[in-house]
Amino acid sequence: MATIKDVAALAGVSTATVSLVLNGRGQELKVSAATQQKVLAAAKTLAYKPNASARKLRTSEIEKPTIAFYWPMDLRINYLAAILTGLRTEIEKLQFDCELIICTYRNDQLAEEQGLKNAYRYSAAIIGAPSEADMAYLQGLKTSLPIILFNRYLEKYHTVCSQDESTLRNAVNLLAAKGHVRACLFHPDALYTVSGKRLSMLLQFAEETGLSIERNSIFSVEDSCDGGVIAARRYLSLDHPPKAILSMSDTIAIGASSILSRKGLVMPEDVELIAFAIGDPNLSHFANPSLSVIEMPSHEMAENCIDIARQVIQTPDLPLCHRQIPSKLILRESCPE
Repeated sequence: MATIKDVAALAGVSTATVSLVLNGRGQELKVSAATQQKVLAAAKTLAYKPNASARKLRTSEIEKPTIAFYWPMDLRINYLAAILTGLRTEIEKLQFDCELIICTYRNDQLAEEQGLKNAYRYSAAIIGAPSEADMAYLQGLKTSLPIILFNRYLEKYHTVCSQDESTLRNAVNLLAAKGHVRACLFHPDALYTVSGKRLSMLLQFAEETGLSIERNSIFSVEDSCDGGVIAARRYLSLDHPPKAILSMSDTIAIGASSILSRKGLVMPEDVELIAFAIGDPNLSHFANPSLSVIEMPSHEMAENCIDIARQVIQTPDLPLCHRQIPSKLILRESCPE
């Protein structure tokens, strides 16, 4: 006897889409007419008949598409709140009746996640912050599960990425225009795929602009407020510390600014600071002093991921989407315009 999975496989759609169409909710939830026709034709070919008893037990479960959001269980968990807010906001704005499941995984161990290998477990998956090893696994993965990469790029999947190059260049140019010729750099000691590229770009732009970042002025610390405290103390130990600081983490910058303030340094008179902000934008906004930041558009990127997930669930043959969302340079008290 044919199952709903058989119908989904023949039609080339998810089991959630089959359920929506066979339960008469395809038009209501904007499943394309072509997709509905594929499902109905597959069901007819296989002479599919739903199990009435099981259907009563599972109706509320199978009628809703399920989106899995994968995020690594390491220090980057601190950035999850802003992303989840964006996911939830877009779901509510679209009135998209779906289940959102948070799946944590270990860095470099994405291959252990069985949900990505089972095309029927979820309707779509959004994968955030995969490492180089995880990306290699995804490149070779054969699955019909729709996958959207959050701030990572592979041609074979839908992607939503932050566009940081011009914003990083603008931040470096601003410091140079203010007369700074030397700068100190704080960065997380655990550099991941994108953060490493971002750091390389910043150093390149600084060299091109003539903003000197000497080796003894680069401090690698834990991506935390405690790490920022350590970075600030190392900065203060320099014989002639630069009057400009670039921090590749707003969390580090917040910890550092507290120590600088206690030691009597006033921003922006004594030192100017620009940080890269990934997490909750309120943290840098309400810091004292408020931080000038290169703000990654985590919220907007999350919204775009949900939009693509909804479209691909409703239209399985949707062409691959590759979207880029520009980051923003927001100037506040720590480095005003």
